[in-house]
Amino acid sequence: MYRFLTKINDEKKAVSIYSDSENDTKFNVGYIAALNPEQLLLQNISPGGEYDGYMWLRVENVFRCSVNGKYEEKILQLGRTKDRRGLSLKVQQENILQDLLIYAMKEKRLLEFVFLGGYITGYILGFSEEALEIQEVNEYGKIDGVSCITMGIVDEIHLDSITCREVERLKDLDSFDGKR
Repeated sequence: MYRFLTKINDEKKAVSIYSDSENDTKFNVGYIAALNPEQLLLQNISPGGEYDGYMWLRVENVFRCSVNGKYEEKILQLGRTKDRRGLSLKVQQENILQDLLIYAMKEKRLLEFVFLGGYITGYILGFSEEALEIQEVNEYGKIDGVSCITMGIVDEIHLDSITCREVERLKDLDSFDGKR
């Protein structure tokens, strides 16, 4: 798979990435922003053709990827009328995850961590190779405790996604109390 992903990256093509073996109809579309034999960073494009942040995942979890298909063509066509500029994230190929987490800590960016069929949204407080310490934020943008999760169970990490940006906007609205 890594060899095929490298070819896609070299050709700068949009790719559909399938990584949820429990749900083989779920996938993400985007451009490879960084790649090494263990990790992949995808700049996502939403089903409507809009910029949808970045997704980190393990290459070993990718069981299928598609290029030059009708769906990728549709997404790119929809995107021609949308502003797909977003966060310009620079990471080193050998330190993709570490660079992503350091960036999120320094810039105080909200992340979504996907694991074991669920997810946590929050800010990175600290991390090691073994664990992540996360200041949780609920769907209304309110602080909701601190969690520590084992790094080995994390399947995906999303940065600057549409849903992350929505929660960040709610957090910034002082008048919204999250009780509606």
